[in-house]
Amino acid sequence: MTLEDVLQELIERLGPGDETTVAWEQVQHWPGGAIGVFQKAGWIKPTVAASSVECPACEESCFLPVHVLPARNGRASRAYVACDRHDDAGRVTIAMSRLRQWQITEAQIARWLSGALGLKGKPERDKATGVFTLGTLQGKSRLASLQFDTVDPVCLKASGHSLPLRQVVNCDGKRPAIDRGAIVDLVDLPPASESRDRDEPSTPRREARKQGSPSKSAIGQAGPQVGSPEWRRQTAAIAANARHDQPGGSRDKQRQIREIWAGGKYSSRDRCAEEECAALGMSYAAARKALKNTPDP
Repeated sequence: MTLEDVLQELIERLGPGDETTVAWEQVQHWPGGAIGVFQKAGWIKPTVAASSVECPACEESCFLPVHVLPARNGRASRAYVACDRHDDAGRVTIAMSRLRQWQITEAQIARWLSGALGLKGKPERDKATGVFTLGTLQGKSRLASLQFDTVDPVCLKASGHSLPLRQVVNCDGKRPAIDRGAIVDLVDLPPASESRDRDEPSTPRREARKQGSPSKSAIGQAGPQVGSPEWRRQTAAIAANARHDQPGGSRDKQRQIREIWAGGKYSSRDRCAEEECAALGMSYAAARKALKNTPDP
């Protein structure tokens, strides 16, 4: 797993209804130093300790409530879970470090985006829609308000156009970075309403189509100009969909993890995702998201 994989895993967690708490078990799959990288960048922050953990006493891997004994008489705090399934288990000691958790929130990422793009002011969230207004960004030819929307897919928006966040954020060396050029291209697109007005066929063209003879101007309106920002985005989207649909693509992996879960091998979706994600070439977050709302075996 690389820092880029961690970055994409965190973005996936921002979708609606997704779990935004990152547990100790999940960060064990991250590369060394990743926690520090994303804490320093402001993508994650420590949060309350876990109240339940996976019991390590046997292969059943039950999730049990944690009991913490406070520090006393010179002894440090201790934690344990109480197993009632096996007579020889009883209290099972849990390392305090295993209770650590981190949190990623939409507001944290909105602030990071604003800072990465050099926007002034604090991101403002619309209470009705949940969309953050990050500020106004000057493109090469246009000025537009930039928004951050966490409705799937998590994206940036400007003038009625959107761009998935995962396409414009990456790990530049040892920290998250944003492709400012792609954001400028988004801002420079004409407002969506203008695009629709321009693409609306005129009366002569509508009549020509009825007669089965499209006019030359109608042919010219068939698609965006080759090489334009809009053309590049459409081409990238088509290529991405092709990759997702092919064998071994993301949709194929989602199907496989759901079939494994349906087979009844695992007692929890968390365990299924954790055990199978590496073999399928998925992040834990992607595997767990694929299992959300699936029926029990």
